[in-house]
Amino acid sequence: MTFFTPEPVVMVPREAEQAGYSAMTTSNRLIMRSPYNTPETFSEDVAGIPMEVFKVSVYNKAESGLEVASPLLGGVLFTESVISWYIPRRMTPLMDGTFRIVEMHMGINGQRLDRSQMAARGYTLSTTDFHIVAEIPVGSPDGYYKSHAPEYQYYVTYTVEPMLEVLWRADGTQDDIKYKVLFPITTPLMPRPPHVEDYTVPEDGVFSVMLGGFFHDVELKNITFVTGVLTVEESNARGLIVQEHIYTNGTKGFSLQVSFDADVVLKTNPDPLITTYSLPLTVGLIILPDGTSFAHEVTLQASLQDVVLPALTGTCDQKHFYVRVKYGSQDRNFETAVGMRQLTPDLAKAYKLQENRTHLILRVPYNAQDSNFELVSSVSIQARLDIVLWEPNNQWVLGDLSLACSFPLMTTKCYPNGTITAVAVKLESVPSLVPSQLTLKDRSCRPVFSNDRFAHFSFSRKSLIQRQVVEGSPISSSLTISLSESIVLKAELKSTKRSLA
Repeated sequence: MTFFTPEPVVMVPREAEQAGYSAMTTSNRLIMRSPYNTPETFSEDVAGIPMEVFKVSVYNKAESGLEVASPLLGGVLFTESVISWYIPRRMTPLMDGTFRIVEMHMGINGQRLDRSQMAARGYTLSTTDFHIVAEIPVGSPDGYYKSHAPEYQYYVTYTVEPMLEVLWRADGTQDDIKYKVLFPITTPLMPRPPHVEDYTVPEDGVFSVMLGGFFHDVELKNITFVTGVLTVEESNARGLIVQEHIYTNGTKGFSLQVSFDADVVLKTNPDPLITTYSLPLTVGLIILPDGTSFAHEVTLQASLQDVVLPALTGTCDQKHFYVRVKYGSQDRNFETAVGMRQLTPDLAKAYKLQENRTHLILRVPYNAQDSNFELVSSVSIQARLDIVLWEPNNQWVLGDLSLACSFPLMTTKCYPNGTITAVAVKLESVPSLVPSQLTLKDRSCRPVFSNDRFAHFSFSRKSLIQRQVVEGSPISSSLTISLSESIVLKAELKSTKRSLA
């Protein structure tokens, strides 16, 4: 045997077999088989298409020769949807002179297809001036997809093995050349980002997502949540519903359902009444049978106006304000201000704080530093307590209460020994008042005790009361407490004639 590479290389049959070739003859046929890409094959450009050529001469009783040409990948063009396979119309390595195409057939996996079968699959076989062109849709059922994950990204290839049979006949003779080639074609890597479909309805309180677009060789391995990594079995055991779905087009998908109140869900409040629920997750996938892993990240979000704010109510008795705060849907996520001061542990102790998992109660004396005095009479005082609840991170006011009540208070008292006491109160309406600077009408009569809210006076009735005695009528006296020229308190003191005796 002489192999042309294209330079001649001589081998005996045993050497040819050791090199991977096989040869046999029949009464009218010589059959040679050769693997692709052996040292004894060579490339040749035919009509712009690189062909792999196997040319051999066999010597027995009479010399016979055989030349075979097979296209390389350079004869194939790809788009996202079509594979175009180009074969030279005139196979110059196989023929000299003028030949015409007598028959031309296309097949798949070594099986010839008729026209109706080709039409059903969307295959076409046509000719141009220089080429025979077979077109095959990417995804045809005669081929198959394979998943890949270079650099942890999802890609696929599609492989199909078309067959071409061509019969050429030399013009003016009956010399025929029959050509049959089976040519496996695999597309380049095609990126196929997973499809994410978010079916979440916020009012249902459940995240519902579908991750799809995978082929049969992809399996869901695990899911990474903010709390850690869970397998499919562990996820379902914790109430996170994971399911696989197979579709008629040969692809598959994976669905996940997670309740908004699951511990893997993050919660934030963009404003006081709205909760935004977030579910960040990483889906871990594996390609079988080679075990290549890749992942896809998904973040789901949904917002609901579902926040119930804390509710404040209050009552009073003769000495105290009672404030009750019922927690809202976010438990005790707030700070409390009593008047102008934040409720510290020490202040809570002073105001007899009681609390449990649903509410808290404060008991505040009406004359506490954090109350405000609005109105005073000779027998009562009207005081107000302001409570504000706020969220500390965003400084949102979550609730407030202004509780105003009247409490019994005798501002003047007369004692049998002739002593009179009086109380002056600093009202909210006169914030600049300094109780220690108050005097009676007699400027020399100053408070016996004062603080920032009260001034207490004690004096003898004889020294300050001007009398008018009318026989058979009551005796009345007037009391005036003033600051400079401003009258702060004026009271009428009344007694009977007998009491003055």
